[in-house]
Amino acid sequence: MKEKYLICSDLDGTLLNSKGEISSNTLSIIRNLQKDGHIFCISTGRMYKSAKSFADIIGADTCIICSNGAYAGTTTEDIHKSNMPPETAINVYKVMQSFNIPLYFFSKDDVYYTKVLPLFFSKEDMQRLSTGSNVNGMKPILTLDSFKEHLGNYLNAIAIEEEDLSLLKKAKTKLKKLSGIYVQSSYFNNIEIIPHGTDKGLAVKKLQEHFNINRENIIAFGDGENDLSMLKYAGIGVAMDNSTDEVKKCADRVTLNNNDEGVYHTLKEIFSK
Repeated sequence: MKEKYLICSDLDGTLLNSKGEISSNTLSIIRNLQKDGHIFCISTGRMYKSAKSFADIIGADTCIICSNGAYAGTTTEDIHKSNMPPETAINVYKVMQSFNIPLYFFSKDDVYYTKVLPLFFSKEDMQRLSTGSNVNGMKPILTLDSFKEHLGNYLNAIAIEEEDLSLLKKAKTKLKKLSGIYVQSSYFNNIEIIPHGTDKGLAVKKLQEHFNINRENIIAFGDGENDLSMLKYAGIGVAMDNSTDEVKKCADRVTLNNNDEGVYHTLKEIFSK
């Protein structure tokens, strides 16, 4: 058998097109590479439940890096998990509450919200919550006391501000002064907060060690700031054409955009040699 590769891809703006779908060509080549013994991994800032829904579409052997690297594993096994220290989480909560910006904390299976429901929850879920019914995996943390009840569960956090971007910028500046966290953004209207020393690059390294794969045999695809560590660590870091200039500069190569199947075309080029 040829040398085994670890192929890691971001979801939004990379593996997924603008409709939120994986193209049939991309699915086909990934599944064929898995059959040949290569490892494919979704690497995303999304929570585990959301990432797993795409892993299940690709196939049972698909690995998952989620919460921007705070978690890595297969669909059946945890390989790496980095929880946010309790005191750090409390400080993050207090800062964002002082700015009155919606904040979401994530564990592997649950999402905790401070003010409003996450946009990715279905209309049916929201209707159930509005009538006082529980939704599995959805927990309000409207007060500091209710927030503290779940300390030790939090992997990462995301703040989203749709209207006042200047307020978001001020909050980001204040968060960067806190110890124990790394602050970044994947979109203009969010702040992504992960434990210090945790990122997608570290999670990729954990998978590499677990599967005993040479570093030069790691291929990573991404388009955002939260993909930089992964692209830099990989033997071949590939930026999408829709990436920011910063991401393109740190990549080894630039492929087509996510709507033109950039992941598919690069994998086809590499593995047809």
